Amino acid sequence: YQVSDLGSPDFFTRRDAALQEELAEEARLLYVAVTRASCRCYVFWADVSGVDSKDSALAWVLSLNDCRNIHDQTERIAELCDDESVELISVPPLAADGKGYKKELFAKEALLCRTFSRSLLPGEWLMTSYSALAGSGHSSGAYTSDGQNSGEKESRKIYDLPFGASLGNVVHGMLEDFPFAVLAGAADYEAECLAQCRRFGVTADPDQLMSLLRDVTRAPIIPENGKELFSLADLDEQDVLKEMPFYFHLREGSTERINELLVFSSVVQPIQERKLKGYLTGFVDLVCRYQGKYYIMDYKTNYLGDHFRDYTKDLLVAAMHDHNYGLQYWIYTLVLHRFLLNTMPTYDYEKDFGGVFYLFARGMSPEYPENGLFFDRPEVSVLDALQTCLGAG
Repeated sequence: YQVSDLGSPDFFTRRDAALQEELAEEARLLYVAVTRASCRCYVFWADVSGVDSKDSALAWVLSLNDCRNIHDQTERIAELCDDESVELISVPPLAADGKGYKKELFAKEALLCRTFSRSLLPGEWLMTSYSALAGSGHSSGAYTSDGQNSGEKESRKIYDLPFGASLGNVVHGMLEDFPFAVLAGAADYEAECLAQCRRFGVTADPDQLMSLLRDVTRAPIIPENGKELFSLADLDEQDVLKEMPFYFHLREGSTERINELLVFSSVVQPIQERKLKGYLTGFVDLVCRYQGKYYIMDYKTNYLGDHFRDYTKDLLVAAMHDHNYGLQYWIYTLVLHRFLLNTMPTYDYEKDFGGVFYLFARGMSPEYPENGLFFDRPEVSVLDALQTCLGAG
C-alpha cells in the first residue's frame, strides 16, 4: 500500500524510507540496463552542477557517496576498471575559453543507404514478360485503316464504345468472369457490365457493351480454310482455361536468335537485342479444347476504324505487326506446347494443337463471319528451334 504523509510527526522518518525505496527501485532499473547489453555497454558519469549526483543509484552502486569532488570520483571509478574488459575514458572539464571539450573518437563517415539496382540481383531469378521482351504491350491502338477497302460492300458501323486500355480491361473482365454462354444469351446483365466499368473507371453504354459481348461470343470461329469450327458460346466450361499463368526458365542467351528464327513472319517485328536470363512470365487469355484439339485465344479491343469492313484479315495483319502480337503468340504457343508435352503422354502437336486465334472484339459479328479474326498455326519445326533458343523449362 502507499501512504501520503502531509506533515505528521513521522514525516521525516517516512520521507527517508520513501527515498530508500526509490533508490532501491532505481538500482534495480540500473541493474536491468547494464546486464541487458549483448556486446557492449556504455555508462556515463558526471558530477552535474545543481544536481546531487551522489544520491543517484549509480553513485550508490559505485560507492561514490563519500567522494568529495570529480577528481576523487574519477579515481574511485578507475580503481573499479581493473581488468581489460572495462575501458575508462575520462573527459576533462571545460577549457578556460569556455568552449566545450570536443574529441573525434571516430573518423567521420557519411552513412548512406545502398542504391538499388537490378544489376545487383542474380540474373537467374529475374522475371521478364512478353511486353518487356517485345517493347510493347496490350494496346488499344493508334492504328486505323483508311476505310477504303476496294471491292468491299458498305458495312455497318461498330458499336459506340470508348477507346483506351480501360475498355480492354472491362471486356477482358467480362469474358473472364462469366460463362460465354451467359454472355451470348438474351438475358440482361447490365448490372454486371456497369460493375466492371466502375472497377476500371470506364463510362460506357451498357447496351452497346452487351451487344459487343454477344457478338464476340456468338460469332463463328473460322480458320484459314473457311470451315466454321465453333463459337465461344459453344464451348463447354470444362474445356476452357481462362487467364492461364505461366513461368518458364530462360536459357542464358540473346534475342538475336529469336529475330533470326521469326524473320519470315509478317506479324513479327525484330526486337531490340538484349541478353536473356531468368524467367519468362505472363498470362494467356484463353486456352480451350474443342473436339479433342487445343486452341489459344487472345482478346484485343484495338480500334481500327468505325466500320466492320475495317477489321478484315489484311487490316488485322497490319495491326498484328504494328503491335508485335506475332511474337506474343509464338511465345504462348511454346508455353502450351511444353505444358501439353509434360502433362499428356499421348500428346502430338500435329494431331492435338488446333492453332491460335486473335479476336479483335470491335470487329466481330455473326453478320460478318471471319471479320475480327486472325488465325495462325505455327510450324512445329520453328517452335522446336525457338524452344532450343529460349531453353524454356
